Amino acid sequence: MDGVRKEQQVLWGKVDGLDGKVKALDAEIKTLQDELTAVTQKRDKAYETIQELRKQRDEAVCLLIRIIIFLKRSCLCECVGMR
Repeated sequence: MDGVRKEQQVLWGKVDGLDGKVKALDAEIKTLQDELTAVTQKRDKAYETIQELRKQRDEAVCLLIRIIIFLKRSCLCECVGMR
């Protein structure tokens, strides 16, 4: 009987050790999940910023093209004597 109890104590000691490891791993997983959430939010914000900057760039390019067309037409009119 003593042999069985000793073996039981050894096994319970191993279970307790594994339980501690599981709790430590759970804490690490939670930390990693929190970090992932934060990084994902930063990524999404960066994507939104890039999209807004692209939109502003495209609007500026369109305006520049309109100005160039206007200037070319003005120059063409001046060149042919039309005003």
